[in-house]
Amino acid sequence: MRALLAGLIWTLLHCADAACPQAPGTGPYTFTVKVPSNCQTTNCDYYLAIKPNGNDSMYTDFYIEGTAMGYVAVGLSSSGGMDDSDVLACAVDPHTAGVAVVDAYNGQDQTNRRDVIQNLCLYSANFSNGRIYCSFSRLVDTGDSAEDKSLNGSYTLLYAAVDDVSAGTANPFKTCVPFIPNSKEEYHSTSHNWSGSNYSTRSSNCFNHSFSNGMSSCPWVRAIFLCCNDSKNNPLYLDFLLEGNAKGYVAIGFSPDGMMASSDVWACAIDPSAPGGAAVVDAYNTPGYNSVRDTVQNACPHSTMAANGRIKCSFSRLIDTGDFLHDKNLNNSYYLLYAAVDTKPVGSGSTLGLSRHSQTPTKTSTPVNIVSAKGSAPVAMSFPKEALTKAHAILMLITWPLLATTGIFFAAWMKPALPPPLPATWFKIHRLFMLASLFIGAAGFIIIFVANVKTNGLISFANRPSALAHIVIGVLVMVLHIANPIISAFRCQPDHPRRWIFNLIHGSLIGAGVQLLALANCGIGASLIDATDLKQILGIYLAFVGWTFLLLVALFLVFTIIAISVGGEEGPKLGPALVKPILAYWFENKGNKGSTMEMVNTAQRNADLSLGSNSGETPTMAMNVVLRWISLAFFLVVVVASIIVLVVLIAIQ
Repeated sequence: MRALLAGLIWTLLHCADAACPQAPGTGPYTFTVKVPSNCQTTNCDYYLAIKPNGNDSMYTDFYIEGTAMGYVAVGLSSSGGMDDSDVLACAVDPHTAGVAVVDAYNGQDQTNRRDVIQNLCLYSANFSNGRIYCSFSRLVDTGDSAEDKSLNGSYTLLYAAVDDVSAGTANPFKTCVPFIPNSKEEYHSTSHNWSGSNYSTRSSNCFNHSFSNGMSSCPWVRAIFLCCNDSKNNPLYLDFLLEGNAKGYVAIGFSPDGMMASSDVWACAIDPSAPGGAAVVDAYNTPGYNSVRDTVQNACPHSTMAANGRIKCSFSRLIDTGDFLHDKNLNNSYYLLYAAVDTKPVGSGSTLGLSRHSQTPTKTSTPVNIVSAKGSAPVAMSFPKEALTKAHAILMLITWPLLATTGIFFAAWMKPALPPPLPATWFKIHRLFMLASLFIGAAGFIIIFVANVKTNGLISFANRPSALAHIVIGVLVMVLHIANPIISAFRCQPDHPRRWIFNLIHGSLIGAGVQLLALANCGIGASLIDATDLKQILGIYLAFVGWTFLLLVALFLVFTIIAISVGGEEGPKLGPALVKPILAYWFENKGNKGSTMEMVNTAQRNADLSLGSNSGETPTMAMNVVLRWISLAFFLVVVVASIIVLVVLIAIQ
């Protein structure tokens, strides 16, 4: 209230004789804004022009023109947001279809209110064919500091063209370079001529950084170019050009320690709803490595483009936004992090955000102050996290779906198909495949820890539940996979009365249990891959697992039926390992008394020791052997083909 009374008194004392100028001052407008930037005045979506009034130095002239059914407006903001901003608008009167100028302001709550004193001098206004035109002047300093900004200050200009008056100005455009009253600088939407791809024409004062993200010898190299320079319109701003090859977004991060956590991130992201198909995103990373879109978007976009797999944005940003929680003061030194990501961003428009990525950003080898830096920055040796992560995925696919599954297949199904003089051939093949899976799996297990040791720490318990589950299950599987061959080294002889304990632990509990956990964990890992073909990769893997499950169920049923049909002493030899002791007990101990577990074990032992004996082979038994070899061949063809396809898809990402 005091500020309002002071404004009224100032106006009465100083403006009683300061009548509005009769006409706008002569001479060209010294400050203009065009949307889009390359439009002509008569066809711009929004056009603003400002200059000192040549007839009265106490006034500043404004001309606003735009396509709108409600109003066109310009706001003067100290913070860059709508709160506490002075608003000058040309609004259509819905009753008369005439145009009036409105002096208003937004409070701290961003609610728009009409100024008690209308400090505007209208010269001309018109509404025709859906287009608003108006010319007016305003005192440079009205004295009403509560509701009017002094035009001798420096502000970010907010400008909007609104069709529905009730819609308000919730999402105004920004000049993104603060207005400097009476400056002789004409404002164009880009401060530097950065068109085309010829970087050699850029200013020698431009700090730039051109590099390849990843190892230069790898086929998935993605080049990024960053250029920044002092804004020619205002020294409080830096102009940026960010450009690179990606299907999702290219980004630069400012990090105090070279890590992604707690870093300030600026990105150029694909957004089909935005002009040029891309948009600038102001974001930050939490200590948990999650990317969050900043509530106040302090980015000042000038031009954006996404075409032919390349993304390019030019924008300005305050060197110090004042938001110390989410934005870094660029006049300090930070490690620069660069990333080109193929994963599509999340959301669009005002909700556009950055998706997670698995690759390690390239970073500068030393902190850089980009306000004072010239030339280019040295790049730290690129750590191949992405390549190592892919190697981990490929090795685990070879370990579990291929080697371990095949080794278990021989132990479960191929004993009766390998007759004398080599009754233990199935065991030798089983041991070969399982040892190979152990060593290759251990290599894949170690590689993923090496991949993360320089980025997220030795063990990164990511916030995503699926990532945490993948880590925990992976460690459990690896521990049990190492323990199982150690257990087998201490196994008793096949005819030992307690052999069933080893069979239960080694084969059923650990062997089958670890295999199921590992296959499930490979599926979880496939869902975490940062790849454009993620659905295809995951779909093929799930189809493979489903097919394997159906095949095993079919084999179980078929060979159980064969075992029952043969019966007698030979029947149990042909049954699945899981039911062989039960079948042997059933056929050999009907009516016998004694310990059931002991009789089951004895039956199992007799069935195993009699494998390959010359007791006479029936046609059913011969068919059983042929069927097992056909099943093995079919199984290997599908497994090998599936693994090859998955490995290729992962490698080319």
